[in-house]
Amino acid sequence: MALKNDELHILNGFGKLLGINDAGGQIENIELTCDKLTVCENQAIEDEKKFARLYRALGIIGGVFTAILFL
Repeated sequence: MALKNDELHILNGFGKLLGINDAGGQIENIELTCDKLTVCENQAIEDEKKFARLYRALGIIGGVFTAILFL
C-alpha cells in the first residue's frame, strides 16, 4: 500500500534532520518520528476497520455484475 502525504512528510522531515545533531539529538529525532508514525499507523488501522466492509461489498457486487454481463 502506498504512503500517504502525512507519512511522506514525516519521513522527509526525519531525513532532513538525520546526521545533523549529536547522538542525543538523533535519538530524540528517531523517537519523535516513531511517535508520529505510530499515530499514522493507528489512523490507518481505524480506516481499515471502517472501509474494509465497504470494499468487500463493492468487490462482490462488481463480481456479480461481471458474471451477469457475461451471461
